[in-house]
Amino acid sequence: MDLHIDRFCNSSQMGTFGKLRDTQTGRQLAHTIEQPWNNNKNSPAGVPFFSCIPKGVYELQPYDSPKYGKTFLLVNAALGVVAEQKDKEHTWDRYLCIAFHRGNFARNFQGCIGVGDKLSADAGEWMVTNTRNTVERVLKKMYEDTVNRLIITGAEI
Repeated sequence: MDLHIDRFCNSSQMGTFGKLRDTQTGRQLAHTIEQPWNNNKNSPAGVPFFSCIPKGVYELQPYDSPKYGKTFLLVNAALGVVAEQKDKEHTWDRYLCIAFHRGNFARNFQGCIGVGDKLSADAGEWMVTNTRNTVERVLKKMYEDTVNRLIITGAEI
């Protein structure tokens, strides 16, 4: 089974936002949030993965994160997204890009994707809400339904 993120907004100030859907039913599962598109660059302070994930089709590999628990890694070597640092072939390749973990604002993610049940704003900054419960619900579905691909399309970046 596949999941699909259809991005509808990329703001250089607020982040990249989309809707996560089940491809079989078309049902929306969550809203997504990521960093803005920054051409896969590191931040001026040297923080890696300072950009949203490139659009494309990703293999999802189960991963037990020391920080986030059981989740999935995104993998598409042709787009420079690999599972682990040892898999890097180019200096610009990213690794350990997680789908999905909790966090409300784009600044809470470094090359990963977050999910929430609603879009909102706090002090003028866009965000997703109820991330802990939404992540648990989405990951439970992914493990139960044996989701193995994520397709990302939408807003031009």
